[in-house]
Amino acid sequence: MRRLLGICADAKLIAADTCDDLLSDFKNFMRTTPCGDMESFDATNDRIDSFFHQCLSTCHKKAWPVMKMFLVLSHGQATVERGFSVNKEVVVENQI
Repeated sequence: MRRLLGICADAKLIAADTCDDLLSDFKNFMRTTPCGDMESFDATNDRIDSFFHQCLSTCHKKAWPVMKMFLVLSHGQATVERGFSVNKEVVVENQI
């Protein structure tokens, strides 16, 4: 989390003077969240954004906006590449 906050502060996505408060709030969340809540999370059926929203948005209001920003980051170019594949299939079908 410290590294992510540092990257966001360097990119001016969040104010650098709030990083310590955000890190403290996230550490507090990790300390106070019951282990049962974390262990009951099922990645195949549950959504990580819903889980964090439920846990962070009520008691840890400083950390939630930053976590929400992290959750919407793109994980790669898969969507763009998929579009190219679809376009290639359409071109091939139209040439026949």
